[in-house]
Amino acid sequence: MYRPRFVLCVAIIGGVLAASRAAEAQTVRKLAPGILTVIAPEPHEEETFHGPISVSLSKLDWTPNFTPRTDTLREKAARIIVRQDVWNLEFAFKPVRMVFIDIPQPTGKMQRKLIWYMVYRVRNLGGHLNPVPATDETYKPEMVDQALSAGASEPTN
Repeated sequence: MYRPRFVLCVAIIGGVLAASRAAEAQTVRKLAPGILTVIAPEPHEEETFHGPISVSLSKLDWTPNFTPRTDTLREKAARIIVRQDVWNLEFAFKPVRMVFIDIPQPTGKMQRKLIWYMVYRVRNLGGHLNPVPATDETYKPEMVDQALSAGASEPTN
């Protein structure tokens, strides 16, 4: 009963198969021109902020007795401008596809249904907008290439 050699062979073959599958996954298949529709990112400076916030609750309309009117929530909200980063991602897709699939029912019979699906790709090419404070108390959008989050990988194409 000498099995360690067999187990070792199976482990080596499994590792080789996994490595070949990973290599296949890394190769990019070239598509014919016009098959893939690509929507390139269009960064706009005005997407980095919105505001001031308009509050339309009548309960917030009141006249304070001991504090200035500018300390009310409505007045404070009228001065707030929200700033945010804008990520510019490339979106590419193929035309919508349809396929008939047999789906098992609770009765045990199969029911043929038409399923619509779309193959797509989203890529992070960088060039994100980040509002940076300027010296004159304003903000200027700055192009930034932000790193991907831990564990994420960037596709090559």
